[in-house]
Amino acid sequence: LVSLIAVGAAATWSSGRVAAAPDTPRPPGAASPVGGADANVAPNAVSRPSVPLRFEPLAPTDNGTRVFVARSAGYAVHVGPTWAEIHATGRPDAGGATAEPIAMRFLGAAAGPREVSLEGAATTVNYVVGADQRRWQLGLEARGRIRFRDVYPGIDVAYYGNDSEVEYDLFVEPGADPATVRLQLTG
Repeated sequence: LVSLIAVGAAATWSSGRVAAAPDTPRPPGAASPVGGADANVAPNAVSRPSVPLRFEPLAPTDNGTRVFVARSAGYAVHVGPTWAEIHATGRPDAGGATAEPIAMRFLGAAAGPREVSLEGAATTVNYVVGADQRRWQLGLEARGRIRFRDVYPGIDVAYYGNDSEVEYDLFVEPGADPATVRLQLTG
């Protein structure tokens, strides 16, 4: 278990998971329950549903490698066949400063294009920004899970998650050596 601090919020990489927005306790001095409620009884909490991440395509890299992005409140995750990066977004208290992304790299994996499986129900994403219709991006297909084939020989990686965590799975085919998988975490 490796714990990292990122953008003022704890982010934890463990067993294929990173928590992007963990729950935080009430700060000291926060308002207490109204109406003389017993301080030992938890107030009624409003739960919010978990929103699944949707991965949409970005322009391929110079060597033809396909990369994808999933956006959520407070962060965006970019994934390629041999890496994943979580970038903080929309931090109004940052004063324009940008934080270093949290990055996971598969060391020793060969760079270059891979076969990609887009899994889960398709969603359409549109970016209608500005008056110039030529710059609009319409009809981008987003999916809930992206799987890159043969990151290492016989080993695939898939990325998915929700608005509070990004997860990945490694698929090891019979005869493939899981000892070839080496991760480097930064950020």
